[in-house]
Amino acid sequence: VKKFGRTTGLESGEVRSPDARIRVKFDDGLKEFTDQVICDSISSGGDSGSAVVTNDSRLAGLLFAGSSEITIFNKISNVLDETGLHLNPSEVY
Repeated sequence: VKKFGRTTGLESGEVRSPDARIRVKFDDGLKEFTDQVICDSISSGGDSGSAVVTNDSRLAGLLFAGSSEITIFNKISNVLDETGLHLNPSEVY
């Protein structure tokens, strides 16, 4: 997968786990997220929200979190389901 982030620009890496359950520490405690994708570390602070695409440029997800070891992104199908949004490729320029 690859992404272009505000902080790190274009980076690419390999998916390590396509269906992960993770816990992320927030100010109000730990939150658990399921059905996340873990890949090599391809991001830094400020890259959150970047689109993650496959090597053949198909939208895979949105960058969510990371560390110096890994990057985590939400599967685009889950993002669309949760938001009620849809993509119509014929309308993309």
